[in-house]
Amino acid sequence: MNTPAPAAAPAPSQGPRPYTPVLLGPPPAGPTLLFEPVPMDLRPPPPTGKGTGLIIGAAIAGAVNVGLAAARFGLLLGDPTDAREAARFYLTTIATPIDVVAGVGLAAGAGYLRGRWDGYRSAYDGQLRVRHGAFVQSGAVLLVIGAVGYAMAWVPWDRDASIAARGGGTLLAETASSLVIMGGAGLIAYGLTWRKFAERHGYFRRIGLRPAMSPSHVGLSLAGRF
Repeated sequence: MNTPAPAAAPAPSQGPRPYTPVLLGPPPAGPTLLFEPVPMDLRPPPPTGKGTGLIIGAAIAGAVNVGLAAARFGLLLGDPTDAREAARFYLTTIATPIDVVAGVGLAAGAGYLRGRWDGYRSAYDGQLRVRHGAFVQSGAVLLVIGAVGYAMAWVPWDRDASIAARGGGTLLAETASSLVIMGGAGLIAYGLTWRKFAERHGYFRRIGLRPAMSPSHVGLSLAGRF
C-alpha cells in the first residue's frame, strides 16, 4: 500500500510584496489614472517641511517692499532737504534691493519645499495632479516681465539717472515688478520641484488594473502613467 506523500510546507514569507495600486474605475479623460493610496507601511518617510513658514516670509518681504516704496514716496513730498534725500538714497540703493533679493529667495525656497511635499502626496495619495508645466511656464513669463519692468524703472528719465529724478510712477513700476519677480521665482521652483519628486517617488510609473468591458468580452486591462 502506497503511503501518500506529505503535503509540501508553504514557502517562508520573503517579506512584503511590492505594492501595485489597483484602479478603482475607468480613468478620467487624459493620461491620469485613479489608484488606491499606497499603504503607510510601504511608503518612505515623508519629506520634512511644507514651506509654510517660507511662504509667510515671502509675503512679509512683499509687504515690506510696498512699505519701503510708500516711505520713499512720502520723502518725495514737501521741500527737499539733505536729510530727506539721504534717507531716500539709502532706502532706494540698500534697503529695497536687499528686500527684493530676500523675497525672491524666500519665494523660491517656499516653492521648493511645497513642491517636494506635494510631489510626495501626488505619488502616494493620488492627490494633487499638478500641471507642472503650467507653473513653470507662467512663472517664467512673470520672471521675464518683472525683470524687464524692474530694469526699465531704472532707465534714466530725461537723461537724469540720479535718485532725485525718480518720481512716483517709477516707484510704482519698480515695486510692482519686484512683486512679480518674487511670484515668478516661487512658481518656477514649485513646478520643477514637484515634477522632480513626483517622478522620484514613481508618480509617472504607476501601473494598475481596471475593468475592461465591451459587447464581446469582459476582462481586465493593464494601464499606467509613464
